[in-house]
Amino acid sequence: EDMNSLLVIWSNDVNLPDLAEKFLRFVNKESSDSGDEWVNTRSYNLVINAWAKSQRRESFNRAHALLHEMERSTRVEPDLLSYSGVISCIAKSKSSNDAKKAEVVLRELDKHNVTPDNVIYNQVINIHSKSGARGSAERCEKLLTVMHGLVNNGNDKVAPDV
Repeated sequence: EDMNSLLVIWSNDVNLPDLAEKFLRFVNKESSDSGDEWVNTRSYNLVINAWAKSQRRESFNRAHALLHEMERSTRVEPDLLSYSGVISCIAKSKSSNDAKKAEVVLRELDKHNVTPDNVIYNQVINIHSKSGARGSAERCEKLLTVMHGLVNNGNDKVAPDV
């Protein structure tokens, strides 16, 4: 947990996401070489959020790579905050294909059996609504329909709240 304390400090400084990521990778290698478990889901989430806060051009790619690393790992598993952090990178990037990227991440969440909530759906809807892309209003409506369907299937955490 001392390692995560350092990551908290670095993740709160918009200028240090690369340092946080290097430290995560170093500790991850050292702990796997020694058989210890120093790195956990929170460690990765802190670095993903550091990239989101930095709003750098490469933030999405770096955060998404960390998410994929978690998805492939046998030692850490991504959780809802992992996916939400990557979607936050997308929301801050202001790229022309942000809505498509957000939907890809939303589908990845489902593939890895992470239960969505309304916050993550609201993030994706917000990205669509700000995109101004053709069909974005219809995509927002479709996402709301999906949310209602999930509620009808027992996931109350995804109920629309607006």
